[in-house]
Amino acid sequence: MKIKQLLTLLVIFISLNSFSENDTLTLNDLSIEEVTVFKRGVEIKRVGKVEIPEGRNVLIFPRLESSVESNSIRVKIDNVEILSIQEILNYDISEVKDEIKNIDDTIDGLLKDLKSLQSEESILKTQKQLLYNSTSKKDVDIGNNEIQARLTLLKKELSSINKELFSNGEKQESIAKEIRTLNLKRERITSQIEKNTNAISIEIMSSNKERKNIELKYFSRDAGWNSKYDLKVRDIEQPTILEKWVDIRQNTGRNWENISINISSYHPTTDLKSTSLEKYYIDEMKPDLQSNEPGEIRGKVIDSETLEPVPFANIIIKQKGVQVSGTSSDFDGNFSLRDLKSERYTLEATFVGYKPLRKEIVVVPEEVSNIVIKLDQNLESLKEFEVVDYKVPLIEKDNTSSGNTFTNDRYKPKTRKSSEPQNKKAMTVAGVTINSKKLLNSSNKSFSKLPKKYSIKSSSSKKLNIEKDTVNSDFKLTGIPKNNSNAFVTATIPNWQEYGVPPNSVINIFYQNEFNGVLKLDKSSKTNDTLDLAVGIAKQIILDRDVKIKNDRKGIRQNKRQTTEDITLTVKNTSKSPVIVDLKDQYPLAKNEEIEIELVESGNADVDKDKGILSWEVTLQPNETKEYNFKYTVEYPPNYSY
Repeated sequence: MKIKQLLTLLVIFISLNSFSENDTLTLNDLSIEEVTVFKRGVEIKRVGKVEIPEGRNVLIFPRLESSVESNSIRVKIDNVEILSIQEILNYDISEVKDEIKNIDDTIDGLLKDLKSLQSEESILKTQKQLLYNSTSKKDVDIGNNEIQARLTLLKKELSSINKELFSNGEKQESIAKEIRTLNLKRERITSQIEKNTNAISIEIMSSNKERKNIELKYFSRDAGWNSKYDLKVRDIEQPTILEKWVDIRQNTGRNWENISINISSYHPTTDLKSTSLEKYYIDEMKPDLQSNEPGEIRGKVIDSETLEPVPFANIIIKQKGVQVSGTSSDFDGNFSLRDLKSERYTLEATFVGYKPLRKEIVVVPEEVSNIVIKLDQNLESLKEFEVVDYKVPLIEKDNTSSGNTFTNDRYKPKTRKSSEPQNKKAMTVAGVTINSKKLLNSSNKSFSKLPKKYSIKSSSSKKLNIEKDTVNSDFKLTGIPKNNSNAFVTATIPNWQEYGVPPNSVINIFYQNEFNGVLKLDKSSKTNDTLDLAVGIAKQIILDRDVKIKNDRKGIRQNKRQTTEDITLTVKNTSKSPVIVDLKDQYPLAKNEEIEIELVESGNADVDKDKGILSWEVTLQPNETKEYNFKYTVEYPPNYSY
C-alpha cells in the first residue's frame, strides 16, 4: 500500500513539475500579412504557424516596430489561453551587435592594410627621389658609354617604381571604397536598431501539443495616407475620368512586402473624444519664469485646411532675432525641442508650398509645452486654374456688389492719386458635400480593402490608384479676350456631390494628356452640386481685342469730360471642324452719381445690364474669322482722371 501511494505521489510530482515548466519559443518568421492604414497610424497584422508544446509556454515575437502601442496588442491562437502580454524594449540586439562588431573588425583590418600600403608608398617615393638625385645634369650631357648604361638602368628602375606606385594607389583606392561601403552599412544597421529591436512576450496555456495558427495585431503611429485626385479630359468628345489615389507613407522600420492593404478614414487616436468637460482656471496657468530648470516644447505641424500633418517642416526657435534651437517635423508632423531655458521665444515654422508662420511662445520650467502649428498653403506658388463662372465679375470687384463697378478709386481727383494696389481675388470653385456611399468618405469613417497586394518600403511612400469614375461633363469653348488671348475648354459637371471628393481637396487637371494646373475646392460652400472649371486651352481658337480710346475735354455737357472706348473683338477658328465659342466681354458700371456710363453699341450681344456683361454665341466654320464691335462712353467731372 505504501509503495502504491509513493508511486502515485511521484507521478503527481512529475506531472506538476512538467506542467509548471515554461518553454520559451522565439517566433522570428511571423510575417506581415495585412495592414489597415488610417489617416494617422496603421494596424499591422502578422500571421504564422508554430508547434506549441502542451502546458505553460512563453512566446517571444522579436524585432517588432518601436512605435507599437502596447495597449493595442491582440493575439489569436486556436485553443490556447492567453495568460499575459508584455512589451519588451530593446530585446536581444546581440545579433545586431555581433554584426556591427564584425563590420568594425573588418574595417580595422582594412585600415591596417591601408596603413601598410601608405608606408610602402612612402618608401617607393623616397627610392624614386634618390634615383633622381643620383643622376646629375652633367652625367646626362656626357656621352660616355658607361654613364649611358647607368642611365638606362636607372630608367628601368624608375619605370618599375612607377608601376609599383600605380598598383599601390589602386589598392589604396579599393580599400578606401570598401571602408566607405562598410561604414554606410554600419550606419544603416545602427539607425534601425531602435526600430527593429522591440519584442512582445506572451505567456500562454495550451491543453495539447499541436501546430497552431497565430495571428498578432497591433497599432503603430508611423504610417498614414492622404487622398489625391486627378481629373483627366482626353478630348471633349470622350468621357471625363476622375481618378482617386491614396498616397501611403510608412516609416515603421519594416518593409511591407506583397501584403494586403486596407484604407480607413477613421482616426483611432483622435475620433474617440471625451464626452465631458472639467472646469479649469486660466489664472492657475501663469508660467514661472524665475526657475533655472529647462523646459520642453512638443508640437505638431498640420495643414490649416485639411488638418493633415506636414512632414519635414523646419522649426526654428529664436530669441532677440538669434537662433537658439531648431529641428524638423517627422512623418506625422510631430517635433520636439528639449533643454530650453525658461524664457520667451519666437518660433518660426516654414515649409515649401506654405506661408511662413511666426508664433510667440513661453517655455515653462520642468514642463512640456504642447502646441499645434497650422500652416496656410501658399496658393500663389501654384499654377491654379480659375473656375469659369460668369455669374461673378469679369473685372475688378468691390466689396458690396456682385457686379462690376467704377468707384472713386478709379475716378480720383488729380490731386489725390491712390498708391494702394487693386484688390485681386483668385476665383475658386464652390465646395461639395460628401456622398456617404463613396470611397474614403472623411465624414463617415469609410473603410476600403484595396483589390491588389502591394509592397512599400520603410521610410518611403507610394501613390496607389484605387478608383476611377466616369464623370458626366458638358464642354464648351469660352473666350474672354479682355482677360486672355487664349480661349479655354470649360467643363460643367452636374451632380458633383456623387463623386465623393471632400471639400478642401486639390484636384490635378489633365487635358489631352498634359498637366494644366490644379483646382482647389473651396471649403466655404459645401452645397453646390455643379462644378464649373476650365480644363485646358482651346489651341484652335485665336482671340484678339483692339481698344480705341477717344477723350473729349468739353464733352456733351460743358461741366464734364467724356471718354469713349471703341472695342473690336476678333475670333478665329484655325481647325478643320466647325466650332461654337461662348465669347464674353464687359463694360464698366459706376456707383458714383457724378459718373455716367452709356453702352452706345452692343454689337448684337446679349447684355446683362446689372453686371455689364456682353455675351455672343459665335458659330465658326473651319478657318473662319468673325469680328464683334461694342462701344461705351464715360462722362465724369473735370477734376477726375480716366
